[in-house]
Amino acid sequence: MKSWTILVALMAAGCRPTVDDTNGSKDTDPTVDDTDVADTDSGTDTDTATDTDTATDTDTAADTDTAVDTAASTCTPEDLEFRVEVRNADGDLADTFTTTDTPMLAGVMQNTCADGVVSVETDTSCLVSLWTIEGPDGAAVEVRPMCAPKTTRWTVDANAKEEATYQMEPLVAGSYDVTVRFTLGKETATTTFTVEEPAAP
Repeated sequence: MKSWTILVALMAAGCRPTVDDTNGSKDTDPTVDDTDVADTDSGTDTDTATDTDTATDTDTAADTDTAVDTAASTCTPEDLEFRVEVRNADGDLADTFTTTDTPMLAGVMQNTCADGVVSVETDTSCLVSLWTIEGPDGAAVEVRPMCAPKTTRWTVDANAKEEATYQMEPLVAGSYDVTVRFTLGKETATTTFTVEEPAAP
């Protein structure tokens, strides 16, 4: 009670007691501490969230999306070309051989479309169903490949080809007509080659 009387007397005389601050110094204002957070708040100054946000700048998804560009293809089975080739021992196209040569026949199905693949199905495992060779005597020889009766899918890339071959034996001199029947759509292709006697040494 005595201490309260002294305090009231001092205040009445215009004197205000000092208060120990939490930072160890004497503070003459007991209502405001030296550690006032208003002075040390630098939250606004150091907030760089907006400045470092580069999400929009690095988004290149739209630039690298090529799905639309690669999806379109106008290739159809109508772009397939069927032909028969006669090749020599080196695999090159030829139309003249000697009686010692062994010509090779090739039935070729080529995709002439440059925009994409063409995919078709046959009802057997063979691309060619029949080879027919007609010699100088007018007689025709037919060769039928051994084919499995199963559905087969043929996928031909742009400007690429699928082929079947038949290796022939040496032939007598004369002119030969070749017809190839393909399994797909019963397409046919023909060509002619000549066999000659070898030149005299």
